[in-house]
Amino acid sequence: MDVWKSRLRYIVPDPAHSHKSDYTHHAQWMKALYELSADAYGRILAQWHEKHKRRRNLWRDMKSHRLPV
Repeated sequence: MDVWKSRLRYIVPDPAHSHKSDYTHHAQWMKALYELSADAYGRILAQWHEKHKRRRNLWRDMKSHRLPV
């Protein structure tokens, strides 16, 4: 479990490579990351806010999975 906690942030897919604005898969990965390592989640979320701030469907899907955005 310690390996997942420390390495999951490296395998979370980047929303830039999504297909047709469906970010459900990304939100599921982020939910798993949030449950295992809230610090890593916060770092990735900060990067995504800068890089993907205009992807409304990404943020909608993250909220639908009850993730803090």
